[in-house]
Amino acid sequence: MGYEGGELPGWLVYPERVGSYGRGKLHPVKIGDEFQADRYQYKIIRKLGHGSFSTVWLAECTSEFPYVAIKILSSEASSTSKEVQINQITHANATARGHIVTLLDSFKHDGPNGEHECLVFEPMGPAVAACYDPDSNPIPAWQAKSVCQQLLTALKCLHDLGIAHSDSNPGNLLLSLTYPIQQPSPGGKCWSTGVKGNPKIPERIYENRPLTEFWDREEPVELKLSDLGAAFLSNDPPATPVIANGLRAPEVVLQSSFDHRIDIWSFGCLLFELFTRAPMFVMPPFNLARTNTNHLHGTSNDNNLPQEGDGDSLPGADRNDQALQENNDDHLLQMIHALGPLPPAMFERWPRGKRYFNKDGKQIRSDVGESEIPSDILVGHTLEQRFQERKLKNMTYNESARLLAVIRSALKYDPKDRLSAAELLALPWFNQEYIE
Repeated sequence: MGYEGGELPGWLVYPERVGSYGRGKLHPVKIGDEFQADRYQYKIIRKLGHGSFSTVWLAECTSEFPYVAIKILSSEASSTSKEVQINQITHANATARGHIVTLLDSFKHDGPNGEHECLVFEPMGPAVAACYDPDSNPIPAWQAKSVCQQLLTALKCLHDLGIAHSDSNPGNLLLSLTYPIQQPSPGGKCWSTGVKGNPKIPERIYENRPLTEFWDREEPVELKLSDLGAAFLSNDPPATPVIANGLRAPEVVLQSSFDHRIDIWSFGCLLFELFTRAPMFVMPPFNLARTNTNHLHGTSNDNNLPQEGDGDSLPGADRNDQALQENNDDHLLQMIHALGPLPPAMFERWPRGKRYFNKDGKQIRSDVGESEIPSDILVGHTLEQRFQERKLKNMTYNESARLLAVIRSALKYDPKDRLSAAELLALPWFNQEYIE
């Protein structure tokens, strides 16, 4: 790909490589494009962000909302997505509207790559993930606590409506704008795809430009939970949830039945990470959708969408299964080291559990490779040990104990034992002001 604006950043280009465009894939958009909905017309000003199945754009609108954010799904995702339906449920609930990004409009657009679902939202500021870096620009503790409280409140709203979010990571926590949008700068840098004259592929890929200039990091944090693309009704879960590898609950790793309580597990992992600046479970990027797991669910992959991620393509079903097993083994071993033994019923669902533990429950190996000869056993630190090693220096003993109680209450192996979002919010830590 040619460049038209500076050093080519891999994090930008990867999700929108040329192969992401084509029949059934992303819709090619350029600055200045106009979209006609039933009631309103939208003119694209600049790109706000992108995902595996969509791009998001700032647009001028001929309505009571001068500016909106338009999420344009790939045509394949559009054909199976329940995002509009779930957003309509949340929009109809006054409480949820205060904590979930508001859907203002939706329409379909016919393009060279197929028919695309277009969702129109209220414009928001940058994501929490884009504003703070654990090494160079960590989030202050008082803001981290506010982020956690607001995320839990948003999850409570969804769970009360019978909805699981499934993908509540910091990239989907959008900060509310501090100031109204006025004359936003357009365009920005762009990168040439090297393709001209093909209507299915854009000539340029634009940089992500969230509305950071209308957000003040010194103000109290206000945010909303966004992106219901992976959300599902609790009574109608998908075969496999779309969720970050390291945030998967044990029932997901073990291919057991699951519901909205997977959100509570993910929350516990995020809470640990925000206050230690280290992930709860150190998992490599792994593209679960590229592995052959259909036999585990008794389903066909005909209706499952391919996912783009950071994992490499794994040739052959056998290799796919082996890679998935090793990934899951690594994850489960880390859970056991941090949280203690799996309940017997869960352990029995672990296909290779007896590779690592004998009949007395003693660990006999920790290597997850193909070798038949066990290597030295490496045992990680417990949750409490890791927290004490990484916690903020000025955090008091009582503060640490109360925060650990929240994390432990969320990271229960059995979903029935996890506290609900409402119950977590009632714990002492959330009702004590954090003093820097």
